[in-house]
Amino acid sequence: MVTRQQILEKVNTFDIFKHFLREYYDKENAPIKPGVYIYVPEISGEQNTPSFNLYYSHRSSEYRYKDFTGNDGSAFDLVMNLCNTSFVESLKIINSEMNLGLEDSHKYELKKVKPKPKKETIVQPKHNTSYELETYKWSKKYLKFWTSYGTGLKTLNKYGYKPLKQLFAYKKDNSSYEIKSASDSLIFVFERNGWGKYYMPEIKGVQKKRFGYFGDKPSDYVFGLEQLPESGDDLYLVAGEKDCLSMHSHGKWAVALTSEESNPGNYPDFIKLIRSDRFKNKYIMYDRDDTGEKQMKKISKEYPELKPKILDIPKGWDVSDFLKDKYNKLMF
Repeated sequence: MVTRQQILEKVNTFDIFKHFLREYYDKENAPIKPGVYIYVPEISGEQNTPSFNLYYSHRSSEYRYKDFTGNDGSAFDLVMNLCNTSFVESLKIINSEMNLGLEDSHKYELKKVKPKPKKETIVQPKHNTSYELETYKWSKKYLKFWTSYGTGLKTLNKYGYKPLKQLFAYKKDNSSYEIKSASDSLIFVFERNGWGKYYMPEIKGVQKKRFGYFGDKPSDYVFGLEQLPESGDDLYLVAGEKDCLSMHSHGKWAVALTSEESNPGNYPDFIKLIRSDRFKNKYIMYDRDDTGEKQMKKISKEYPELKPKILDIPKGWDVSDFLKDKYNKLMF
């Protein structure tokens, strides 16, 4: 299968724009270059003024486009819109149209829309959930972060965590983004069936804490659920994935919803779990901050199966901070 990376090793994003936009710029008798406006190619209706133009994004190191509809997309987004096709098919079209020789020589028929001087209602396209992901093998650089919490390779593999090399995906508004690892950065990812989540821990002076989902994530997914044993003594609902890994590393079972502010009622499998006799005791143990304490009180009142457990830790700490502090004191 042709990949985005293979295409960009042959041509750059401006080359792709030039190939697929030449006829539209010719109609406006305008040069193909950043800042030159033409009518939006993807709209087959009347447009009052030209509003489509190219620009260079220093953040993604590629050429992109903007138009009056609020669209901000990549060269790949443009081909998808012009040809009314999926991301995977757009890669095949680029390969075929530009004779890159990356796959077979089959020609794909292009059904481009033609811009006309007529205004029409713009329908937002369905969220593009496709993505491309590349990971590293575990090394000392990446393991060091987790071992400070007492979390080893066995636990990381059990929960599907890997160091991220690069990710290309789409936001809900269908604008694309790319994340690449640098020599001084730390980025981790776990992937499930058709979706995943990346996590960038805070490194002072290097990177801020960031995380995000990509692909087609189910709204009721419970992290850690599939790793639970058939039965046990204690089960904890914690604030996030890192806390689940930390708890498991210290012999405790835990699960996490999408966020602390999630309503457990939106997670049928979780409600079924806490109302069963699979675990003798069920606790909720969120972060030691205003949001965490407020949500523990609210959720334990609504779901009395969950007993609130507040750790004696400094304000702003989470479960992982507590276990990291305890683990390192024991070790050193």
